[in-house]
Amino acid sequence: MNPLFVGAGVLLTGYVLGSIPSAALIARARGRSIFRLGSGNMGAMNALRNLGAGPGLVVFALDVGKGAAAAWLGSVAGGPAGGLAAGAAAVAGHAVSPWVGGRGGKALATTFGAGLPLYPVGAVAGGVVLLLMYLLVRRATPAALAALAVYPLVAAAAHAFAGGRTPDAVAVAAGVAAIAVISGARHVVALRRERY
Repeated sequence: MNPLFVGAGVLLTGYVLGSIPSAALIARARGRSIFRLGSGNMGAMNALRNLGAGPGLVVFALDVGKGAAAAWLGSVAGGPAGGLAAGAAAVAGHAVSPWVGGRGGKALATTFGAGLPLYPVGAVAGGVVLLLMYLLVRRATPAALAALAVYPLVAAAAHAFAGGRTPDAVAVAAGVAAIAVISGARHVVALRRERY
């Protein structure tokens, strides 16, 4: 099959999966609009804070799941590069979803999910760094930005430590950087809103 068609299919599949507005759907099922609750962000944290633990955890699981599904399908179709591309597309889909008028979330859970099938040790290490950053600064958005800034290096180092080859670790760092930039940009926007 033509590599261009495979690449386009991988990106489209990742984007469509990522764009499923989990938080908006769960909130709507409870008669609410996620965009009118709390921060107005379409994400697991806003759902957790304003809809309760059960709905928040369901949103988190769905957001992680769509990132993981996209990356896994992408890797089946196009190898590790396809997985990283599909993961990035899923994160972009979550951040800018056509199903809710181009609105979206900060895509942190989807970013984490995209790493699970590709570099699981690195993804878990990134989650640990995020938790440590939050315990340090006690604010979600700055903690996420700090964790996303180091996530490519953390994921690559953890991948290499787990026995991965150096070229693979470099590829992981490059792919994770692309994914982290998308989520990071959404967090920068959120941080500016918090200040003003």
